[in-house]
Amino acid sequence: MSERPTTTGSPSRASIWAKVGLVMVLPVAATAVLVTNGLLDHADTAKQADQAARLAPVVQASGQLVEGLQDERAKAALLLASPSAGQTRAEGAYDEARSAVTTAAADYTARRTAVGEVPADLLITLDRIDSGLRTLPDLRTAIATSKVAFTDATRGYDAIVENLLRLRDRAAQVAVDPALNQRMRAAAAIARGKEHLSQERVTVLQGYYSAGLLNPNLKTRFIAAQTGWTQAMEAFSANATEDEMNQFKDTVTGSKLREAAAFAGWVAASMPASGDLSGAPFNIDIWDSALFNNGTLVRQVERQLDSAVVDGAATARDDGKRQALVEAGVPLAILLLAILLAVFVARSMTRSRRDPSDGAVVADGPVDPDRPLATTASSNRG
Repeated sequence: MSERPTTTGSPSRASIWAKVGLVMVLPVAATAVLVTNGLLDHADTAKQADQAARLAPVVQASGQLVEGLQDERAKAALLLASPSAGQTRAEGAYDEARSAVTTAAADYTARRTAVGEVPADLLITLDRIDSGLRTLPDLRTAIATSKVAFTDATRGYDAIVENLLRLRDRAAQVAVDPALNQRMRAAAAIARGKEHLSQERVTVLQGYYSAGLLNPNLKTRFIAAQTGWTQAMEAFSANATEDEMNQFKDTVTGSKLREAAAFAGWVAASMPASGDLSGAPFNIDIWDSALFNNGTLVRQVERQLDSAVVDGAATARDDGKRQALVEAGVPLAILLLAILLAVFVARSMTRSRRDPSDGAVVADGPVDPDRPLATTASSNRG
């Protein structure tokens, strides 16, 4: 009996799978490059978004610290300018302001410590703030014992406040989300404007310290502070949303604003050329209270903006992470679908190219030599 050759088809199937694998090399490589580049691009953005989210609470705490330092600076000015009869009351007010700053500084320091890695220029600002806070005990002792000049005392506070305000500017530069960046710049403008109001407050207090005269240098400083406020409000308007503008108008209004504006208007336009404050529509305590109250209105707006920044920074960070996952996941999902489709096509081609003789051999089976041959129907009929 002759043997029938059989064909397994393995070389043909191997060829099909090899071709499919070769075809898939390019899309796999392209997808790998696309996903890798996307992840690398998002890595820097995600890092900055995370830094902004961690910095936002620090900036928020800095607002309360600046508020306290501004009031402590003014109370130090009152203490230095007060006559002997008013020393006890001035000392009590100064001690109360110091206590508020100590509490605010502790909150700020706790958040600052937890901030982690930040850009080099921002780290320099943070370190300067830390250094300035460490000088406060010595400065306070010198003020309490009247061993420091008025100008030197206020400059000690000025340096810390200025670095805290710069922190806002530096933090805004870290924010890559455009909306968040504008919110942070709007808040920074409000904070800067409030410092100009505080400088108006302290400048007139220094006039009382200087024999009740606002000399030309102090008058120039006062006008510069008013100009600074105007410029800060222009910066706020350039970055604030319509809702934030309305929020400012609804908050910074009323009798407190009118009183402070009237007093400041007298200093700028009605004060005698000599700078004599004796004819002012206020005394030292009324002036200090009016400017403080006006500052608290601005602080309310600043506080609301800072809260919105904290929430916005966290949202921007989370949105960035989700976007990175989507942009990396979509190409991978498409690639997986393509691979599954290629496998399906390859299996179909393998089945269609299987040797037909395989099926015949199986169907016929082995031949029995002892089995009689079948006769045709015509032979049986014969």
